[in-house]
Amino acid sequence: MDETPAAGQPAIDVNISTCREALGYTLAEQFDRWRRLTCSQLHDRDVTFRLAEVAWVSAMHQTTYSYSMTSATRALLQKAPVSSVVAALGVVDVEALVRMWQPWASGQAVLFVQGYGVVSPQDCARVGRLLAKERL
Repeated sequence: MDETPAAGQPAIDVNISTCREALGYTLAEQFDRWRRLTCSQLHDRDVTFRLAEVAWVSAMHQTTYSYSMTSATRALLQKAPVSSVVAALGVVDVEALVRMWQPWASGQAVLFVQGYGVVSPQDCARVGRLLAKERL
C-alpha cells in the first residue's frame, strides 16, 4: 500500500497506526506526514489508511494541546490576566480553562521527575491556586 516516494522524500506512513507511534515525531513532522498521507494518490483508502490518518491527527491534537497548556501556564506565571489567557485559548470562561488545564497539569509532576515535563510541579501548583482564586 505504500506509495513510492519522490526522490529525497520519506515514504508515506500508512504503517503508523497508533497515536503513541506518531507522538515520537515533532509537530512539524507529524503535520508533514499527515499532509503527505492525505494528499497522496493512494487509491485504496482502506482501514489501514484510516488508522494512520487517525493516528497522525490525534498526535497533532495531543501535541498542540500540550503546547497550548504549557504556553498558557507560562503566560499566567508571567502575570498575564486570566481573562487574556481565556481569550487566547478561545475558551468560554475560566471554568473551561480549568477543565482543559487540570488534566494536563496533573500529569506534569510525574513527567517532570521523568525528565519530560516542561513545567515544574511548583509552578503548576502556583497556577492552580491562581485559577482557584479566579473561580471564586
